[in-house]
Amino acid sequence: MEKGENLAEAAQREAREEAGASIEIGPILGLFDISHIGQVHIYFKATLSSPEIEPGYESLDARLVRWEEIEWEELAFPTVSWALMAWKQEQEGGREGGGGGPLRNPVLKGHEGSTNVWYRPDRGGLVYDDAWMHRRKKEGGGEGGGGGGGEVPLR
Repeated sequence: MEKGENLAEAAQREAREEAGASIEIGPILGLFDISHIGQVHIYFKATLSSPEIEPGYESLDARLVRWEEIEWEELAFPTVSWALMAWKQEQEGGREGGGGGPLRNPVLKGHEGSTNVWYRPDRGGLVYDDAWMHRRKKEGGGEGGGGGGGEVPLR
């Protein structure tokens, strides 16, 4: 967030900066604690105001894809996969444990509290994978990324 912004304004700005997207903000979809880097990633449901999108200065690509076309191995952060998991669960009629509030950090048995857990439907659901951190450090991205988790799953 920038000084003087509220959460919705920050999400709209991030969508504009990252994907050239103009969006209408909906309810919070996911709220994820990334304590080892002192961040909280908040994802909103949103609707495109216009179908035009384009990569921003922090992005290599911006395009709309169908669920089955998502390149899971190319997602930048585990929290992006968690937000997509929350959206998919909503579309299918609810989330485990009931309740309609935002999804919190998913838990994989044996890796409780880890942020190296990814939602990978192409690999059967939640999986542990820390290779992304090594890949990002090698590419010069580090763990913290640019501005944090401003990515917004769009419908």
